[in-house]
Amino acid sequence: MVMLSIIFVIGVLQLKGAVAATSVSKLYVEPWGLHSIRLTWLVNKPSTEVIERFRVNMTRMAFPRPVVSTIELTLAEVTRNGGDYVKTMSNMVAGASYMVQVAAITSGSYVGTGDLSNVGRVKTSIAAPPAPVNFRPNVVSSAHSVDVSLWQASDVNGPVKWYKIIACETNKKPTKRPRDFWESDFLSYTDMIKKKKTEWTFEGECIPYVAGKKLDARPFKATFTLGVVYVDNGKFVGFDARKRRNVPEVVVENPALKPETQYYLFERAYVSQDHYTSSPDWIPAKTVAKPANGFTDEEMAGIIIAIIVLFLIPATVLIACYKRNRSKEV
Repeated sequence: MVMLSIIFVIGVLQLKGAVAATSVSKLYVEPWGLHSIRLTWLVNKPSTEVIERFRVNMTRMAFPRPVVSTIELTLAEVTRNGGDYVKTMSNMVAGASYMVQVAAITSGSYVGTGDLSNVGRVKTSIAAPPAPVNFRPNVVSSAHSVDVSLWQASDVNGPVKWYKIIACETNKKPTKRPRDFWESDFLSYTDMIKKKKTEWTFEGECIPYVAGKKLDARPFKATFTLGVVYVDNGKFVGFDARKRRNVPEVVVENPALKPETQYYLFERAYVSQDHYTSSPDWIPAKTVAKPANGFTDEEMAGIIIAIIVLFLIPATVLIACYKRNRSKEV
C-alpha cells in the first residue's frame, strides 16, 4: 500500500513536470515592407530549460477558406534585440490579413512545445500595380462605338479592386501622360460637356471624362466598348445610349460616339484610391463614317426586326379569323 502511494506521488510530480514552463508573450506583428511582416516577442523561461527553436503558426484570411501554415525557426534565424526576439517573415501576400502565434520548443527539464503566444494580427502593405510591359491594345471601330482590348493588372502588389476607363475627344494626341492626371481631373460626361460650353478651352483640348468604371475586378473582361452606357453592378453591362430607359441605374455615362471623330483613352487599375497604375500611353481610337444609307448594322437589324413583327401581327390575326370562319362552316 505504501509502495503504491509512493508510485502515485511520483506520477503526479512527473505530470506536473510535463507542463511547459516556457511561454511566449507580448507578441507584436507589424507590416515590414511590401511583402514582409516583422514579429517581436518575449520569452518567459526557467533556467532549467533550453530553447531549441521556435514554431510560428500563421493563418492568412482568404476566400473561400483560410490558408494555414507552420514554420519552425532555429535560434540562428532569430535576432535578439535586448530581451526581445525579432524575426522578419518574407514572401507574404501583399494586402492580405494574417493571424500569427509563436511557441517555443525547449529541452532540459521539459522537452516539447510550450504554450502559444497571444494572437498577433496584421495586414500587409500594398502598392500600385506594376505597369504593363509591351502591351499593344487591339482597337475595332464602328460609327458610334469603339471596342478596345484592356490589360489585366497583376495582384502582386495587392489585390486589384477596380478599374477606370478615361476618354477624351480631341484631334491630336494629348501631351499630358496618363499617369500625370490627378483623380480630380476626371469629370463625368455631363460635366465635361458643360465645361466645354461654359468655359473657354483650346480647340481640341483634352478634357478627360470617366467612360467606364468596374468595381468588381473579378472576373476580368478583356474588352471595353467606348460608346455605350455601363452600369456599376460589378460587371461591364452595355446598353445603347438611346435605350437608357432599360438601364436601372446609370452611374457612368458613356454615350454613343460621333462618326469620323478621333478619341483617346487609357485604363487605370486600382489597388486602393491612393495606389493605382495607368496605361503607359494614350490609346488612339477613331470612329468610322456612318453608312451611306444612314443606318448602322445595329439600326438596320432593329428595323428588320420591327418590319417582321409588324408583318406577323396582322398575318396572325388573319389566320386566326380564317380558322374561326372555317370552324363555323363545318
